[in-house]
Amino acid sequence: MAEIKVSQSSYAKIQQLANFKLLDAVRVYPERVNFDGQDNDEQIILFLRQHPIVLLPAIFRSIGLFLLFVFFAWVFGALFGSVVNLGAMGFTIFVAGIGVATTNLIYDFFKWYFTVTIITSSRLVDLDFETVMDSRWSTTVLRAIQDVSYSTPGFINTVFDMADLVILTASHKENFELANLPKARDVQDILMDLVENEKRNVPDDDDV
Repeated sequence: MAEIKVSQSSYAKIQQLANFKLLDAVRVYPERVNFDGQDNDEQIILFLRQHPIVLLPAIFRSIGLFLLFVFFAWVFGALFGSVVNLGAMGFTIFVAGIGVATTNLIYDFFKWYFTVTIITSSRLVDLDFETVMDSRWSTTVLRAIQDVSYSTPGFINTVFDMADLVILTASHKENFELANLPKARDVQDILMDLVENEKRNVPDDDDV
């Protein structure tokens, strides 16, 4: 099992990330967290979600949906206000707008919350949540990782210190693309050190 050594550059970054609070987007050695198939001696080192800023478009979209229903209520009242109970119909459309906007926001939040990347002492696990009935679970052992590349695509990513990681494995069919990770450069360093230690089979007496 791979661990971070005190002499490695990623050791300091592990300490920094342990104090990094961002809506549980980054958790170091998380307690009371496990996953199906986890070995008894396998330790979770990093538990990652996308940067919470990715929820901002969902918030704006939900507001836009609500305003769209308000607009429909106004148009309906202007066209048919003389022949229908405008108060009851307007209230119905208003409630429907709240329901649609709230449902959209809840769905996007759950998609963010349950889409996670887990880095353990022996493997990388990536869970992509699409719907309640559709999710994708991918995993690879650390020894199979060949390269981890880092990219910051755009101004927003730079401002909020989030980036994409592309992880190449021994099998081209098992490459991983982790988008919008906070502190991605630190994650890259930690992961590469873990891979190096796993491949070298570092003795346990100098591990932390």
